[in-house]
Amino acid sequence: MTRPLTSLVRPELLEIAPYVAGRTLEALHREHALDQILKFASNENPLGPSPRAIEAVRAAAAHMHRYADAGAVRLREALATKLGVTPAHVVPTCGSNEMILLATQAFVRPGDEAVIHHPSFLMYPIAVRAAGGVPVLVKGADWGIDLEGMLAAITPRTRMVFLCSPNNPTGDIVRAAELDAFLARVPDDVCVIIDEAYHEFAHDPAYPDAVRLVDALSHRPLIVLRTFSKAHALASLRIGYGVMRPELASVFERIRQPFNANGMAQEAALASLADEAQISRSVTANRDAMGPLADGLRALGVHVRESHGNFLFCRFAVDCPPLCAALEREGLIMRPLTAFGVDPHYSRITVGLPEENARLLAALRTLLPAPVTRAAH
Repeated sequence: MTRPLTSLVRPELLEIAPYVAGRTLEALHREHALDQILKFASNENPLGPSPRAIEAVRAAAAHMHRYADAGAVRLREALATKLGVTPAHVVPTCGSNEMILLATQAFVRPGDEAVIHHPSFLMYPIAVRAAGGVPVLVKGADWGIDLEGMLAAITPRTRMVFLCSPNNPTGDIVRAAELDAFLARVPDDVCVIIDEAYHEFAHDPAYPDAVRLVDALSHRPLIVLRTFSKAHALASLRIGYGVMRPELASVFERIRQPFNANGMAQEAALASLADEAQISRSVTANRDAMGPLADGLRALGVHVRESHGNFLFCRFAVDCPPLCAALEREGLIMRPLTAFGVDPHYSRITVGLPEENARLLAALRTLLPAPVTRAAH
């Protein structure tokens, strides 16, 4: 009997559930032959990228036969200027996902633990398991970020802590005073990853800029993740970065892939950084559209959580997988959250443009049972 090829693979890798992305426009078009498809599943920016970024990609495309600047020098310098750090603090990556994988590769040995609040970004436990580590998931009450529970979960085997703020998929944030108190109690030999992929959308005045802590807490391994996929709308180009102490950044220079930030992505990121007005338009559009969308969902009997991102964490009275399947037949992609380990009643809905949100609400109005109203006394 021929042995399966997978028998030669590290067995713990076969236990990892693959990352489940939101459904694509192309897949829905193939399955249902629909032309007018709207996507509310992947927290993409409905306004699209800066026109300057599009032009930068067009210009850079003429040189795609050449390797990109391996050090991403201009991008590092531009980010350093914007963030108030040195270029040596910045590590550009192929999306923030690459930085997650690099960090677990650097800190997690087989059998080590990583504390992660639950639910959160699916790549954290995947990266930890890929390194041979053990994800320790901490679920808070009502899906909130339980900082006390995370602290209690830290053991001598803990090597990393992941903190996503605003959190994907719930939209929760950790405020400045809470973050300072939390970090003061995390052991200094534990690497803390603070993922701020959605930081541009956070509107609470108490929301911290975690980059300020990198040098303030120079005695501890602290990595802040940022991305150009969300507010900058460069999701397809896969460009992100980590901010950390230079001595820690030098480790990732040793193990990252060569030319990990491709040339077109670097040029688009530089152009987008220079177009602050476009980012402001994206943030304002999201804020203006989120309230009416949330109100419309609540009118349909959906429980909607307050969000500091560009999406809403929603609990429906019905199971979301069949609801999402019905919406797809109408050309609307909404994401159920079963892959996140959340029960089937939950969905995460990206905030679209007002006319897009209106189309989603109209479809939900026909598919959902009428909300139960209390009789007046």
